[in-house]
Amino acid sequence: MAGLKEHPVRPGGVVLSRAVSLYRGRVATLDYVVTHDRIGLSGKDAVLGDVEVRWRDYALDNIFASTLTLTNSTSKDLTGFVLRVFVGTETRP
Repeated sequence: MAGLKEHPVRPGGVVLSRAVSLYRGRVATLDYVVTHDRIGLSGKDAVLGDVEVRWRDYALDNIFASTLTLTNSTSKDLTGFVLRVFVGTETRP
C-alpha cells in the first residue's frame, strides 16, 4: 500500500454529496401525454360564406381543446403536486 496516496476527507464534499442525494430524492419524473383537438376553424366557404371563430372577442384562425394526462409511475406520493400552465394573454379567463 506504499504506492497509494492518502486523500484527506473534505467535509465540504460530504455536505455537497448529501445535498445532491436529498435533491435527487425530491425529483420525480412523470409520464405525460398531450392531445390537441381542433374544435373550430375560420375560413371562407362558398356555401356558408365567411366563418369566423372568436374567443373573448379575439378572432382566431383555429381553436383547439387540449388535454394533458399525467401518469405517476413512481412510488412517490404526489398529493401536494402543483402544475402551472402558461398560455398567451389572449386566452386567459
